[in-house]
Amino acid sequence: QPSFKVHQDVVTGLGTGLFTGTFNDTETGSFDIGNNFSSNVFTAPVSGSYHFDMSVRIDHASTYFRAYIVKNNIDSSGASLHAIYGNSIGTNYESLQLSGILYLSVNDTARVKVYSDVDTSWIWQGEGFFSGHLIG
Repeated sequence: QPSFKVHQDVVTGLGTGLFTGTFNDTETGSFDIGNNFSSNVFTAPVSGSYHFDMSVRIDHASTYFRAYIVKNNIDSSGASLHAIYGNSIGTNYESLQLSGILYLSVNDTARVKVYSDVDTSWIWQGEGFFSGHLIG
């Protein structure tokens, strides 16, 4: 049964736009049964329903962020799990969580994307994860 859990990398100096989340499958505590995770992308080895979870930390978060788990790199609501997070009080960080089920055909992909609506320097911090597994 394919499954994976990978940890969030650190990326600094991000601004306005849509960014693909960066994760590392070589850290201690990460696992990838079936070796279907590479380059920040999970590739479905078989067709079926997959349950995905993500938790990411963003530092210097004083704006609104949209978090996605995207199917086949398509940025539409019909092909992704989506949540909006707002932080108008200017705290030092925002923790974003999202989970849900996507149906993937063989060789479909899933990845995390985050959208920021303000041109300011924020950090994709290294305290989150992205995980998924086949449920049927």
